[in-house]
Amino acid sequence: MDLLTSVTSTLLNKSLDAAQLQQRLIAQNVANASTEGYRAMSLNFKAALQHIDSVANSSLNDADKVDRINNVNLDQFISLEEAAVKIELDEQILALNKNVINYQALLTAKSKLGGIMKSAINGGR
Repeated sequence: MDLLTSVTSTLLNKSLDAAQLQQRLIAQNVANASTEGYRAMSLNFKAALQHIDSVANSSLNDADKVDRINNVNLDQFISLEEAAVKIELDEQILALNKNVINYQALLTAKSKLGGIMKSAINGGR
């Protein structure tokens, strides 16, 4: 673990990875909306974040937490619709908007963390 890597920054990065994966899955669903037999995919974003958070709040030392968070395979949280059903574009657009809001919130948190680190490096100035 390098000097500027923290559990919090690693947690934010992995959360951003999850949001990015969710974005790709939604895009695939939209692109295949008219494909006969296509089964929609989704990421259980909440379960993924809960899993990552449980690692971050475990009793491991920080270096091990960072390593474990980095090695979380987000694909395990992808689900496939049981049956091929018509994809509702309205639902996908709603999911897309929700994901964009989540992503922006995570970016804001990452920016604020960067500001805190910068302030600490500059001695509070």
